Amino acid sequence: MKKFTRIMAAVISAVCLFSAVGCGAKTQKNENELSIFVRNNITEIRTANLMTNAFKEKKQSEGKEITIEIKTVSDDYNRDMLNAIQSGELPDIIYIADENLENWAMKGTLENLDPYFANANFDFTKYDEAAFEISKCTGKNGEKHLYMVPRTYDQPIIAINVEMWGELMDTVPVPTADESWTWSKLMQIFGQLRTAMDAKYGSASSTYYPFDVNVGWQPFYNPFIRSFGGYVYNPDNASVGMSSQGTRNAITKLKSMIDRKFITPLSSGSSFTSKKAAMWFISRPSVTDEWVERGTDNVAFLPIPIYDSEFTGLTNGTSYYAYGSVGFAMNSGSQNKSLAYDFLEFTLSEEGQEIWAKSGLAVPTLLSMQSDANAEWKKHPEFVKSIDQSAFTFLDYKKDFYTRIPATYARTGDTNKTYETSFYNEVKAVFATLNSKSADAFISDAQTQLMTFVG
Repeated sequence: MKKFTRIMAAVISAVCLFSAVGCGAKTQKNENELSIFVRNNITEIRTANLMTNAFKEKKQSEGKEITIEIKTVSDDYNRDMLNAIQSGELPDIIYIADENLENWAMKGTLENLDPYFANANFDFTKYDEAAFEISKCTGKNGEKHLYMVPRTYDQPIIAINVEMWGELMDTVPVPTADESWTWSKLMQIFGQLRTAMDAKYGSASSTYYPFDVNVGWQPFYNPFIRSFGGYVYNPDNASVGMSSQGTRNAITKLKSMIDRKFITPLSSGSSFTSKKAAMWFISRPSVTDEWVERGTDNVAFLPIPIYDSEFTGLTNGTSYYAYGSVGFAMNSGSQNKSLAYDFLEFTLSEEGQEIWAKSGLAVPTLLSMQSDANAEWKKHPEFVKSIDQSAFTFLDYKKDFYTRIPATYARTGDTNKTYETSFYNEVKAVFATLNSKSADAFISDAQTQLMTFVG
């Protein structure tokens, strides 16, 4: 009998874990109570407090007194989510990154938001459509829906240490962000910087690099490989394309850049912030006050260069540009879904978007705020307020020269293959070996390792 009881307890626990709806719930909530998961980060928590206070004031003006409890989720995101589900403590509103979205939507943990926005007659035309597109994925029922409210739009850029550039390239102007900004031009600059670094730093020059980049970060390697006509993973047939000709050409080019000491072989971003790299491949959240503390606040921002035919060898090739987003989802087991939706919609309002923008972590999804020269997000951190911020948006000439693709390239749309985040981690581990292998050996090993992973 005891054995049967243990078995039943395990079954119930499993049902709660994977359905994530209604199991482990505590006492019925008051309809004016709301809870929210935010990242366990000082800036995130401070901004969440500002956000929730503003929302409470809005509700108070409507004659409704509410309380909001803020909880934190660590970098071990999936573990914290599972623990919250098992204990019945999963908040009504859940911080989530785009690469975690499909996994939890397929488990039924997240609420389909389409009906809420439809009932509100929400005007999506005011927002960057890409941010909402990446916020849609396949859910538990096998259909694609909106499961996340994108509080930010995020695309990678290249930061330049202008002071270091001047010391090394005093006769060469910092490039401008226009259609002449190509990978061939960047390669020429890499060569000039490498020569200047070797001359200036002598025996210590091996620790200096023109370009600080994590080649294993999907917003870098996936559009890079795609622009050569290759691919890493095709979700339509779960195939791995590391040995395809286009991927082979891209990897060969990357390996050449590493061997010539144009780019960092393994990067954590420390080369740029410690003034040992003139350029850095980053996204907006990496721009922090730490730059001022380290004396790297004299900077410029450029978009990723256009993949020209001279660089890729493709006559009619496509320049791909990755983008991503983070935001909030609704717990499908929430007892206060109406209030939760009101909060989600508030994050998309001008007031809500401005609060997140002032944190310095975010580019708003509202198009009017992206293009506004005096927008708050362009003033935070304070040292960037006089710097051109256009590289962080997909405006101007970019629409004519690039094709945007989501950084979440490995969403399977298959409830039996929910390995997206794990796949990115596997590819990152694969790219960590590029420095120590020949291009051919790397390609062969990567193809085998990733095929084994996807089964």
